[in-house]
Amino acid sequence: MSPLATELLQLFWPAIWSGLLGAAAWWQRSQSARLDSIVRALDQFRQDIDRIEKEMATDRADQRHHIDRIIGATNARFAAIESGCAIYHGARNRRATDAGDIANWAQESDINGMGGGS
Repeated sequence: MSPLATELLQLFWPAIWSGLLGAAAWWQRSQSARLDSIVRALDQFRQDIDRIEKEMATDRADQRHHIDRIIGATNARFAAIESGCAIYHGARNRRATDAGDIANWAQESDINGMGGGS
């Protein structure tokens, strides 16, 4: 290096060094802001997932309740039909032969009460 270049470098070195440090600080703040925005987006995503899971649980409970009401209504209808048949035709009430499981008919019912759908 020439003596002029060395002298210029010594003269402007504080400005060059400050510029390099300033650029590094700007880049670091930029990366920090970018990471903060990613963290906020992931936090919002987690909140959305929690909200959706809660809505799904509520919907599942509502559907279970709806199905239970349908089973109960159908149970009452079958009881009325079977009672009417027993009264008018002298047939034996199928529910008297059930093993005590009230919801048993929902899985195994058939019209003759033989179970299993034979």
